[in-house]
Amino acid sequence: MLARFWYFVLAAAAAAAIAASYLVHSAMNRRTEEMLDEALRRDRFEVDLWLSVDEHARIDAIGPMVTNGDVVAVLGEANGHHSAASPLPAASRQRLENTLSQLNRQLEAGAADVLAAVDARGGIVTQIGGGAVALDATLRELEFVRIALTGQAGSAIWMRDGIPLRATARPVIGQGGVVGAIVHAMEIDDDLARHLIEHVEGSSIAFFHGERVLGSAEAAGSQGMTSKQVLASGLGAALGDAQLASQGRVGPVEVQGSAEAIYALLPGKPAEGRLGFVVARTPHRVASPFSMLTQAPADDVAGLPWPLVAGLPFGLALLGLLLLYLEKDRPFGAFASQIHKLADGSATSIASGTLTAQYRLLAEDINAGLERAQINVSTGAALRPSQSLDELLSGAPVAPSTDYYAVPKSVPPPRPLSVPPAKLAPPAPLAPPPPPPAPPMAPPAPPAPPMAPPPVVGPALAADVEPNMSNVPTKPPPPSMPSVSLPPPDDDDEGATTVAQIPPELLSTLQRDGDDEEAHFRATYEEYLRVREQCGEPTKGLTYEKFEQTLRKTKEQIVQKHGGSRARFTVYVKDGKAALKASPK
Repeated sequence: MLARFWYFVLAAAAAAAIAASYLVHSAMNRRTEEMLDEALRRDRFEVDLWLSVDEHARIDAIGPMVTNGDVVAVLGEANGHHSAASPLPAASRQRLENTLSQLNRQLEAGAADVLAAVDARGGIVTQIGGGAVALDATLRELEFVRIALTGQAGSAIWMRDGIPLRATARPVIGQGGVVGAIVHAMEIDDDLARHLIEHVEGSSIAFFHGERVLGSAEAAGSQGMTSKQVLASGLGAALGDAQLASQGRVGPVEVQGSAEAIYALLPGKPAEGRLGFVVARTPHRVASPFSMLTQAPADDVAGLPWPLVAGLPFGLALLGLLLLYLEKDRPFGAFASQIHKLADGSATSIASGTLTAQYRLLAEDINAGLERAQINVSTGAALRPSQSLDELLSGAPVAPSTDYYAVPKSVPPPRPLSVPPAKLAPPAPLAPPPPPPAPPMAPPAPPAPPMAPPPVVGPALAADVEPNMSNVPTKPPPPSMPSVSLPPPDDDDEGATTVAQIPPELLSTLQRDGDDEEAHFRATYEEYLRVREQCGEPTKGLTYEKFEQTLRKTKEQIVQKHGGSRARFTVYVKDGKAALKASPK
């Protein structure tokens, strides 16, 4: 029972462990999603912050240009030659271009893709990069350039030939006022994205203009799940979201089932289309509860309490084995030992009293089968002398057995009744002798007292009965009368018989036997009830009438099979229960 209960406990523990692992798995993934969303919001804020920092860094980077003497001198000179009739000399333009080119190269990674110097009216004096431009073309229509010509630095997105540029403008002060401005512009490309992911660790970044990706950089370890193509696939849905226009950002949203991203617009909206950036991260979800073990950090695995982790299951396994031995292996060993004794002949039956309940029933069935097998190989049949009262009362046929008494080789003839044999009349002679002479008459005898007729017990054994006339008072008997001879028998007649009266002693014997049998049945019944109560068995409903009926039925079977006239019953204890043994007598 305990072993079965232990199996249930182990199954319940396994079910609880599996349920707990799935709950932990779900909780971990939910917590991972929450942490991922929080990380993406932080990434978006950091990208905005670093773009602002980069803007101020570019403004500071052109500081040496606005304070350079050649730049101040040439721009001051250009303000005096603002008409077509008096253009700025080419040498002055070349000197300004050489100076700006040298200073731009010194910026290295922060070098401008388009660097222009404008006079106080906003006309372009010289330009480096960005292709050919008409000299004296004006940039005054740009808001950030007008701000710079008023003496303040400004920045914005400069759309130049459909290409968005991050532009800053800083005024050039000389000759007692603003003589011009330096415009520094950089393209939005992969270099800018790579520069930002150095500061936003673990996040992939891409810049978009409309549905076109301008530049992107993927975080290390993302394995292509946040590539440029993946991020571009979510642009259509993000641009169509009303939240992007109202709040300037959308997300976090799932992109192709492999990444989560936030789409946001850059400050300073361009005139053509929408310009923005996207930050994306790969969700590190746990695929299944069992994959948590493979993804666990090595430090966490090393920090486990291994004595408890390994010792507790081992101890529980030993306990289960012990329970299995006590309830299964040891009882089976005892049963097998009894079977071995039966096989090698050291025992004729199984001692079922030493076995557990399960194997005791098997042992009793085997013992019953052995008894039947012994009867089948015997030359005769023997009645099983003992069986439980439940079997007797059920009316089942009593199985014979040779364990209590052997089958006799020859059955003795039945004992005859104690009735004296009838006296046979002597055979009549073939020829009667001549009668002797009559003797003298004797005086008559006094009349005899009348005799009571003998009791009739059974039918007459013969038809010829000699009458007794002595009880007739009206006619006295003759003084001397011989026995009446019977006619001679035929050749096949063995002789005549006379009817014998049953002695009173025989009648009293038969009556005494019946009384003894009734007393024996009554004593057996009372002894059986006493032994059954001692064994703790119920006696309710066991009436003497049913008990006596069963004993008489068993007696008839014994007398029929083994002869005799009576049977004796003995009460004894078998396997802790009251039982009866019947023997012929």
